[in-house]
Amino acid sequence: MPPSRGVKKQKEDKSNCRVLANRYRVEKKLGSGNFGTAFLVFDLKAGKEEEEWKVLKEIACGDLAPDETVDAMHEAKLLSKLHHPNIVKFYDSFLDGEFFCIITEYCEVL
Repeated sequence: MPPSRGVKKQKEDKSNCRVLANRYRVEKKLGSGNFGTAFLVFDLKAGKEEEEWKVLKEIACGDLAPDETVDAMHEAKLLSKLHHPNIVKFYDSFLDGEFFCIITEYCEVL
């Protein structure tokens, strides 16, 4: 089910939207901090409707010190090993140009 706040499935042309890894269409910026920017993305290859909406955390590797880059990759590795109903689900991580990207489940704020 799509997020009820601010993002809906639309039938408009999405050809000019940014798509990462030939899979994740960026819909809107959720926020940013010292370690990166989070975006709401639509998973074009999701198998289940409830898994269509995800969060992409984009970390600019060029802005990080070498130890911070290692920390970001370590975060992704740790997330991939965690499986608990109270922990955000990890889906994927990849490099996109100068950005390290982490894909997690979208948890709507109630």
